[in-house]
Amino acid sequence: MGKQSTFREDYRKAFRLLNLVRTMDASILPQSILQAMLEAWSPYVSLFFTARLIDRLMAGNFQAAAWSALWLLGSSLVLGLLTDYFTSRRNLLGNQIFHGLTRLLREKAMDLNYATISDPDVAKSVTSTEQFSRFHGGLFGLVTQFQSLLKSMLSALTALVLIVSLCLAPTRNGGLLTVLCSPLPNLISLGLVVGGTCYLSSRVNRRYQSQEHQNSVEHVDAENGLSYLLMHVFCNIDAGKVIRLYDMGDMLKENYRRYMDIARPVYVKMCKSERAFHLLNTALAGVSSIYAYLLVLLKVMAGAVSIGSFTQYVGALAAFQNDISRILYSSMRVRRMVNYLGHFLDFLALKSTHTGTIPTEKRQDHVYEIEFHHVSFAYPGSTEPVLKDLSCKLTLKHKMAVVGLNGAGKTTFIKLLCRLYDPTEGYITLNGVDIRKYDYRQYQALFGVVFQDFQLFPFPVGQNVAASLHFDEERLWRCLEQAGVADRVRAMGQKLETPISAVDEAGENV
Repeated sequence: MGKQSTFREDYRKAFRLLNLVRTMDASILPQSILQAMLEAWSPYVSLFFTARLIDRLMAGNFQAAAWSALWLLGSSLVLGLLTDYFTSRRNLLGNQIFHGLTRLLREKAMDLNYATISDPDVAKSVTSTEQFSRFHGGLFGLVTQFQSLLKSMLSALTALVLIVSLCLAPTRNGGLLTVLCSPLPNLISLGLVVGGTCYLSSRVNRRYQSQEHQNSVEHVDAENGLSYLLMHVFCNIDAGKVIRLYDMGDMLKENYRRYMDIARPVYVKMCKSERAFHLLNTALAGVSSIYAYLLVLLKVMAGAVSIGSFTQYVGALAAFQNDISRILYSSMRVRRMVNYLGHFLDFLALKSTHTGTIPTEKRQDHVYEIEFHHVSFAYPGSTEPVLKDLSCKLTLKHKMAVVGLNGAGKTTFIKLLCRLYDPTEGYITLNGVDIRKYDYRQYQALFGVVFQDFQLFPFPVGQNVAASLHFDEERLWRCLEQAGVADRVRAMGQKLETPISAVDEAGENV
């Protein structure tokens, strides 16, 4: 994760991420704003009608009290229904945003050249983004935190208006209460209590944020081993054959326990940090609540406000401190999420290093000559060359074999030939022209490569053979005949349209 970024940098990235959410679904941000307003003001609507109900009951005006009760019940019902509606829609939109993030990651990965996507730093960045999305909600989690932040800000502003109006309310009784409940002393005491608790809350949040940053780094590192075992080993059908054949169950379980032993202290530290944070904020909220009850009680005794208003103002004062704490917490959560999701922006900003534009030569005689000129190559992140000062010439009409020990660089040689990687030193030419000047896709279309670790996809047979969504069926059958598997494909239930592997109900394993 590295050094923590500044507040301004984090929020600039956060708004870029929100704009990305808007491109996925333009309705989610306006809906989040409306829901934040609804959730912020709903408690105050209830407090308002409750205060009126109590005052009218105290005055013996039962008809007016009945109307206040009806308004209280009606507003609670309407606001509750609206909240439920928005919540149900958010669950649906949240699922869409989660899959939208996954789709963007996959599409970007497909657009990048092989050298970039196989870079360990890039791969780790994508893995971290996906893990954080899975555990903390990803882009939708960021929208949720912004909604919580907006809700708390609106609620705090409303509470502040009520609190100031309480402080400015004139007293009707004389004596010491008049002095204690006059506007200036009330505003001064309010400023001291609110300012002090806000300052302490900010200190608590900053300390928690620093701890949470470190915990997050350790959390991702701890999760990598567990995630690999759970997603790529235990649930891997091909790996399952080897696991059972060689009785590797105990070995895998022991490795899982080892990774859990690494991860468990991180989880314990995270839980302790979270518990301490909430306890401190609860203590600060308790101080504010004591002050709130005392101030409102004095105002009631001084005749500045009615008994019914007691609940309204106490609720506003208590809510204000909670809102300040939630604002600081939500802001911290936004910055934490941006520290991870910012990698996603960096990933989307990556550009392919292949910039050639020359079309490949269409020769009737199919004579192509490829030459390696003093080529050396080392994989990204390594200084040890796999190939060093290699020069050779390949022509299409000759049959050649590349022979060497394991690790000698045979596969790397093919990857350079197919332009999956570019040489670290030297260059490769096709008919005398540096291959980096050719259009990337047109150059790769010259080759038909089958690596030893080939990949079959759970798609129809025809798409797997042609490596394309659309294909010439007659030509494809000729290829199957030449490969000696045409009869096997004809025996399948849907022939060329039969999905490979049993992931699909109509599929067949091959």
